[in-house]
Amino acid sequence: MLGHLISTGAVQRSTADAIAEGLYAGNSELLEKAAAAYLEKTISYYDAGSEAFYHGLLLGLAAMMDTDYKVLSERESGDGRYDICLIPRRTGIPGILIEIKWGRNLSDEKLAELSEEAYAQIEERNYAAEMKQEGIKDILKLGAAFSGKKVKMTSSASAS
Repeated sequence: MLGHLISTGAVQRSTADAIAEGLYAGNSELLEKAAAAYLEKTISYYDAGSEAFYHGLLLGLAAMMDTDYKVLSERESGDGRYDICLIPRRTGIPGILIEIKWGRNLSDEKLAELSEEAYAQIEERNYAAEMKQEGIKDILKLGAAFSGKKVKMTSSASAS
């Protein structure tokens, strides 16, 4: 999918590389900047009206890494159901859990709070249980919050 967007000019190679690099490296700041650039270039403000929209968007972006990851959506693990899970197909790359939240017309402060809430949900509901059972120890937990074209991400590396 991302390859098609690059070939049509909808997304620049640098944006695609930054998204992939942010995920592989567990760098939420880089991922947040790349996702914001992607949203700015590709969507209309009117497209962004539900959590399901952002879920589909991130799921599509995750699909670009299906050679390295088994991509799962809305599956039970621990005490609930995560939004997106990327299980590594090889050693040396982290497992990735993403919980998504959305709100309309949020301030930057409220967006940050929502991102932290999404991250906390991953921890509180033990969404990493499935990966841990498979022996995966390096797991990036990412709380992603969206409002229109704005995005804020909180990760296990940046959580307070």
